[in-house]
Amino acid sequence: MTSTPIRAASVVLALLVAFVTVGAAAELPMSCLSSPEANDSRGTCLVTGQATFGELRVQTFLEPDRGVGYAALWHGERRLVTLSGGRFGIGERAGSKGAEPQRVPMGEDITGDGTPDLLLIEYTGGAHCCYLAHVIALEDPPRPVAVIDALHTYPSFRDLRGVGVRNVVLHDWTFAYWRAPYADSPAPRVILTPRGEAYHVDLELMEAPAPSLESLEALAKSVRSDPRWQSYDPEATWNFARQPPSRLWGTMLELVYTGHPSLAMKFFEAAWPKAVPGKRAFLADFRSTLASSPHWPTVSEWGFVE
Repeated sequence: MTSTPIRAASVVLALLVAFVTVGAAAELPMSCLSSPEANDSRGTCLVTGQATFGELRVQTFLEPDRGVGYAALWHGERRLVTLSGGRFGIGERAGSKGAEPQRVPMGEDITGDGTPDLLLIEYTGGAHCCYLAHVIALEDPPRPVAVIDALHTYPSFRDLRGVGVRNVVLHDWTFAYWRAPYADSPAPRVILTPRGEAYHVDLELMEAPAPSLESLEALAKSVRSDPRWQSYDPEATWNFARQPPSRLWGTMLELVYTGHPSLAMKFFEAAWPKAVPGKRAFLADFRSTLASSPHWPTVSEWGFVE
């Protein structure tokens, strides 16, 4: 294998985590080195998956008693990369039941730079959370490309343009628990594309046709007549029962993240009941929260009307 010119790439929105060790052996319990298959419950460290590409082999492990997972990349008997953390899957869904597995074969060039890659999906566990996508270039030595923190939703790697480069589809969870419980928290879709030495928010792929003014007016009327406005308390942002319906800012976010910020403002003005105070303070809080999104520096290129 030969190295490419691209070095340790970053991800525009990603949390780069120090899980990857290249060229040295990180801690891997001895029990994992002689572990039984995953369906043998007698083991203290179970093999949960493995794949090969040429002379390279990747294995994933799980210590069920501790809830700790590992992934190891080998060349023969030499361990090149070790990751530790949650439960790992090799190029497919990990730690989620009832969903179709997403298969990205080991060795596929998912970034389009001419180098074969390894995709590992890590499920960290917890309350509906969290997923990390580890992209490793199978160079000599292997090179960590990025760790993409997808938070509450499973990151989907799809070739949306049909050009042999897998984009990453995830959601922006900046508004999780903002004036609403998790189940009602809107999370607009975000698409990333690898370019150069980083994954970038791809506005071209995120843009979508604007909804009709008639449909927006109907939705605004529905939000405006929601009975929750009767108990709205502008000061009690922590009391979800005393906040507006989350369809208000959920619709605004959907419009902003598909390229229609001016329509988002028109919808806001139409959906807020005239007799309810606190509209400007709410909008200021919405803007401030939106600006805290790691995606906002790029999404804001579409603008946001005052």
